[in-house]
Amino acid sequence: MKKTTLLFFIIFSIVLVSCANNIPAPTAMPKPTEITETVNTDILESTTTPCAFEIPDGEVEGETIVCGQIEVPQEWDNPDSSLITISYAILRAQNDDPAPDPIIYFEGGPGVSSLDMTEILSEDFVHLRQNRDVIFWDQRGNLFSSHVQCPDEVANPLLALDIEAVEATATAEALLPPKPTIDPQFLETITLADDPQVRLAQQQELNHYFSVDQAKANCRAYFTENGIVPEAYSTANSARDAVALLRALGYPRYNLYAISYGTTLALETMRLYEQVDLSDLPEVRSAVIDGVSPLYVRIAEQGLLQPYNVMRVFDTCMADPACTAAYPDIRQRLLDLLILAEQSPIKLNDGSEMTLEELVTLLSHVANEDKTGWAYLPRLVAGLEQGETALAARLVERYSKPGVMSETLAEALSDNVKNFIDCNDRSGTLDAVSAVELLRTYIAPQLVTNAQTEISQIIVCENWSLVNEMPLPEPVQSDIRTLVSNGAMDSATAPEWGEMAFTSLPNAVMVNFPLSYHGASVGSDCAKDVTVAFFDNPEAELDFSCVATMQPSFALLDDELPPLPEETNADVSETVPDALSDDVAARLDEFLQAQVYTEGAKPSLAAPGVVLLVDTPDGRYLQAAGVSNMEEGTPMRVDDRLEIGSNTKSFTVVLLMQLVEEGILSLDDLLSKWLPDLAAAIPNGDQMTLHQLAQHTTGIWDYGDEIIGAGITDLEKLIQAYTPAELVQYAIDNGAPDFTPGEEGQWKYSNTGYILLGMVIETASGDELGDLYQTRIFNPLGLETAVFIEDVPEAGEITDGYWWTDEGDMVNTSRWNASQGWAAGSIAMIAEDLLAYAQALSTGELFQDADSLAQMLTFDPNGMEGLMPYGLGLIDFSNFGAPGYWGHEGQTAGFQTLWYTNPDTGITVVGLSNSASYQAYSFLAIAPMLLSE
Repeated sequence: MKKTTLLFFIIFSIVLVSCANNIPAPTAMPKPTEITETVNTDILESTTTPCAFEIPDGEVEGETIVCGQIEVPQEWDNPDSSLITISYAILRAQNDDPAPDPIIYFEGGPGVSSLDMTEILSEDFVHLRQNRDVIFWDQRGNLFSSHVQCPDEVANPLLALDIEAVEATATAEALLPPKPTIDPQFLETITLADDPQVRLAQQQELNHYFSVDQAKANCRAYFTENGIVPEAYSTANSARDAVALLRALGYPRYNLYAISYGTTLALETMRLYEQVDLSDLPEVRSAVIDGVSPLYVRIAEQGLLQPYNVMRVFDTCMADPACTAAYPDIRQRLLDLLILAEQSPIKLNDGSEMTLEELVTLLSHVANEDKTGWAYLPRLVAGLEQGETALAARLVERYSKPGVMSETLAEALSDNVKNFIDCNDRSGTLDAVSAVELLRTYIAPQLVTNAQTEISQIIVCENWSLVNEMPLPEPVQSDIRTLVSNGAMDSATAPEWGEMAFTSLPNAVMVNFPLSYHGASVGSDCAKDVTVAFFDNPEAELDFSCVATMQPSFALLDDELPPLPEETNADVSETVPDALSDDVAARLDEFLQAQVYTEGAKPSLAAPGVVLLVDTPDGRYLQAAGVSNMEEGTPMRVDDRLEIGSNTKSFTVVLLMQLVEEGILSLDDLLSKWLPDLAAAIPNGDQMTLHQLAQHTTGIWDYGDEIIGAGITDLEKLIQAYTPAELVQYAIDNGAPDFTPGEEGQWKYSNTGYILLGMVIETASGDELGDLYQTRIFNPLGLETAVFIEDVPEAGEITDGYWWTDEGDMVNTSRWNASQGWAAGSIAMIAEDLLAYAQALSTGELFQDADSLAQMLTFDPNGMEGLMPYGLGLIDFSNFGAPGYWGHEGQTAGFQTLWYTNPDTGITVVGLSNSASYQAYSFLAIAPMLLSE
């Protein structure tokens, strides 16, 4: 697969909404046209359809799960509107005599597909399904409901130029837009000290420089050409869709269940029920809204989510007799400590200092993420007043270790729909100056670390030309019986917002679940029991006794320090390694930054995003740089999962050697023994051994460049699925052998050979390859992020990947169908899991016999034209200043990765990048650098 030199203007995207000069006083939303008067009743009949998503295990389509769709107007107020599809799935109750009122679920986002998450949701909601049908549906524009998506090739036109041609042109400066006056990374966080108008102007400058405005204009034109009306995608119209769906499904009454943005939509649906003619509509019996995000909350308050959680700890302490006795007036003492740290660093007894930034970071991490450390925060403040360091050090150590952070779900998000809804809902109410002023007036402004949201939203709405003058609506008032559910550690939707909704709902009851994150209603057995009890009998008084048992006791002054994660589990022995010396770390930082693509860089020498992990006996270095998504400017993180490409080959050989140890296979077995028909069809196939296939000495033609390379400029070929047999057949039909199997002095890399190895392994073991990777390698080594991808990756499954074409165009290749790599290159994981695998392989942990690893490390000197001797799925890198180091390199349509290790030195290096054009062999420079130290 070819690589070229080019220049690409990185698309820098900013999330969210809108612009306006003033904040109008809230008013009621305009009353919508009544559904029963504007919609042809014929289109509100549901139609049963095949389920378009993967059916969860144990479900039977047409029996336990039924899918269908309705059609609704794209523009509800336009009698001549085109129709769009709303798709749904009904999971039948597990009771033979279910209640007649199902639960309909409103998913978050906006833009998240609930149908794409049916398997996860069906597990999370099994308690709700005991006595009732549960209905999932995709809101308008989402994945299965007339999906609104702008193709990459439309959003990203030819923004690349051949840098060599530009440099040779006297008018080069005229060809390039003026360089921005500010580093894009400077705008990742906007603080209260910044001038919001200046920052808005800077973001507008970057927005234009990186052609985000042009990309959105291209998409806007594409949508217009295809009959898509961005102004029609709003919460108000989605509420009309919801009511239409309730009517079309034919149940006499319903229960609403919503989480996150779903509560915005559910509340507006409840508002609609108060405004329209109900004579022809089914009853809404009850509603549960969890993680509440009302439409009438100003978007600037997102900057207060973490501060709210910090202050809530101390408010809870003040309401607890034991805590307030131990720490009198602790809330005010926290505020005083923040002011003190703002003036000068806090002096500690060991001679060190704690800055305001360090204090706020610690408070925010613990209050938002650490359920055990949460109860220690009052004691932390009391200790810091006296200069004590032990508790602060322990809490820092806790959040530096795995196991204390809350988990987030990678959701299938339709960004275009999210942008449209955010803009149409709120663009008339947002203003950068007053937004920052609002945050500055918070009781503890020192806790506010990011004031960016409204500024970013202004840019997005300007890009989409979606700016209106609609004010924020009045709070929803509804007589529907409602349970308002809040998680006390929710850092996505503030419990304060739930309380705001509760005060305007006269027939509501509210519960706050202690030590609970976003989506608290499914986060504990107590919350699930309360939710089920409410749906069973909404009018009955709820039993909240289990909630009281969830509230932790605050730590007192003489209590022991909170345990480290491994101290809470006797089976966990891993400790966080020491950091490398400052000098070595600085050199690695310099190397890492040099690998990140910037203006004028050669794609072969730099990538959009890079993760570097270096493990040595003296310490560990783990850092990420650049971006994981060029279109959105999302920073790369060390726990991002990337495809590892041909590094999959050593995993395949591990399975091969394990089966050899078990006497099922032999390296000398002929291919014809296991795949006789296929071997007969392959030129020289009857002469090939498994050893030769693993070492690339069969001479079989490699399908890789043609099949994978073809997808770079052809989306259909990029996402085309292949069976292993089809990949081999392609090689048979399109190429000739390079030499006869085992011919002396001959070696040629071939992905085809590894596809054949995978087929042999499946035939011999009787198991599917993915199951073998999971049960024989991933699970025993605890590689929790490792996945074997056999199709187009699911949304959020991996980070985005890229490829630069010969013409200098950058292509987002994240939808590459990994079936094209299969046993030769379809595994993905994070850097730390690849390190764990490399170290386990080097110590022989995966084998019963030491000879198995020795066989893999017996290198053919002709490998890689003699530059890199090749073993069985492993490469010897000794010729590159790293004697004794071995590992492998991998490339897919969007990624290049490399790992190598030397058991004698104890050094292992893992490098991941999200560019197929980047040369991952650059990571080989790390070993000589460390050896020179």
